Amino acid sequence: MTVLSNIDICNYRDHGEIKIDPFDKKSLQGASYDLKIGRILAHKYGLIEHESESKSLILKPGEYVEIESLEDISVSDNICAIIGFRSSWSRKGIAGYGGLQIDPGYHGNIYVTIFNPSSHNFEIKLDDVFVTLMFFTLKTTSTMPYTGPYQGSHQFPEKEAFHMGQSPACVFAETISDVVEINAKIKELNDKLLDLKNQCNVHEKVIWYIVASCITGIISGIIIGVTFAFLKIHSIL
Repeated sequence: MTVLSNIDICNYRDHGEIKIDPFDKKSLQGASYDLKIGRILAHKYGLIEHESESKSLILKPGEYVEIESLEDISVSDNICAIIGFRSSWSRKGIAGYGGLQIDPGYHGNIYVTIFNPSSHNFEIKLDDVFVTLMFFTLKTTSTMPYTGPYQGSHQFPEKEAFHMGQSPACVFAETISDVVEINAKIKELNDKLLDLKNQCNVHEKVIWYIVASCITGIISGIIIGVTFAFLKIHSIL
């Protein structure tokens, strides 16, 4: 296999063996082509597209989304491609999942799952670059071009759309949030217990002071009584 340079990509595109729609020369790199975010399918948030009021999404720790490329990609039976995840995202702790290769003969949008395993929020915007494609020519034309269920895909799979858009199941982010909330309540309870303990210590000191005062009074009374009795006996004698 041979990696296609930017010149090769343009030449194959001119001959119709590679199709990238829409095509942006600014996205063309030395030996790859950058794909942009066209739509976002997010758990419980639904579909975010250019017609939506919001053009971005805050991906919280533990959350994941499905991203559809803005570009429609087609390759001939003698060309394949591999998907490279954006390194600037991975350096921030963001992970990308999905099929790493595009088989010969494929046409349709590109779909990648993005997961945030980091401890901070991450903003995803429509039209941002999220992956890059490297194209290869095959030594011989494939006799088994792609004919799978995702051929010609221009929509998120129905099952995925239902699961991510309507499923009541909680995601890892919500579990993290619950744990944080529980920890906060435990800390609050510990603080209250400490205050109660301090109050008990104060009360204990007061009680001991009262007891000590009573004992002192009793002993003083006994001493006074004994002394008085002794003086009385002494006066009689």
